[in-house]
Amino acid sequence: MTQIHTQPGSSRHEDSLASIQVDRLSVEDEAASMNRLRVWQLRGAIVAAIVLLGAGAMWMKGVDRRGAYSELGTGIAALRAGPLSAFVQCAAPGAQPSQLAAAGQLPAALLAASEHTGKGYTRALLHCSPLLEQAGLQLAALNVPSAVAPQAAALRAALSDLQATVESAVTVPSYDSAKVVALTQKVAAGWQAYDEKQVALQTALRAHTK
Repeated sequence: MTQIHTQPGSSRHEDSLASIQVDRLSVEDEAASMNRLRVWQLRGAIVAAIVLLGAGAMWMKGVDRRGAYSELGTGIAALRAGPLSAFVQCAAPGAQPSQLAAAGQLPAALLAASEHTGKGYTRALLHCSPLLEQAGLQLAALNVPSAVAPQAAALRAALSDLQATVESAVTVPSYDSAKVVALTQKVAAGWQAYDEKQVALQTALRAHTK
């Protein structure tokens, strides 16, 4: 019976080939694992970048909104210090600012002005109307965020009503003291209505700028 003898050198050669194949598989597995890790790291970086961009955009929008509210508040204050203050001084000349700042002082100041001016008061009051028109134009030009649009619209309406009341002086006979007194009371009521709407708008603005 013929026996097949395995050469020692041949066995060592096969072992070497097997070892090379195992090493090759190990390297390929490690490379694949590293590639998968890089992919997940890349995905994580992309997600983080998207989150940061979204957060940055939201922060910028918040800054823009607060800036818009602050800008509107500044514009309203400028109206009060500018043409509206000039109107009150025109309608009630000689009145002290401290008197006009106190609640309920404007009717008395207007009445005193009408008594001092006499029959020419209604005509003098009409000369003050352009100041209200100027205030209306400035108010309409202000940028109003949608969140406070109702309060701003109410303020514009109050200013328009005040202007209409002042312009109605053209129909009031200057010799009719009772009607002149009634007119001054309407003007004072219109001013108070504007004041209340301004306070409401400023309150809404403060709530959005906290």
